[in-house]
Amino acid sequence: MFLTENDRLLEDLSAEEAREIEYRDYQSFEIPLIHPGTVHERRASWTSILATITQPGLGQRVRASLQAIETANPDKFSRLFGSMTWTSEEVLPREVLAAVMQAMDGTPGREPSSSSAPRLEE
Repeated sequence: MFLTENDRLLEDLSAEEAREIEYRDYQSFEIPLIHPGTVHERRASWTSILATITQPGLGQRVRASLQAIETANPDKFSRLFGSMTWTSEEVLPREVLAAVMQAMDGTPGREPSSSSAPRLEE
């Protein structure tokens, strides 16, 4: 996309520099719907998961979302996320997973999600 939209700028860039810009600024992947056509239909997105962070089944939603993203983008994420055993409440309690997600959402240098997900208190 960058290469086709900015062909005049390419005169000053090497092919490698142009590819790096293309990858950094324009590389994307599909965020599919989960449970399409049902009352539970939603995007497999960070914002969607954060909006339900206080509800039971958080680990299952994280796993379902990551698996859906991997399946929708096999050329980019084939087997990237693995078995995701860490999403099991026996391995990582919901409160801990929620706290990690909230910390990631507020990481400096990253815009916080626009979701109005309630924060869990310690």
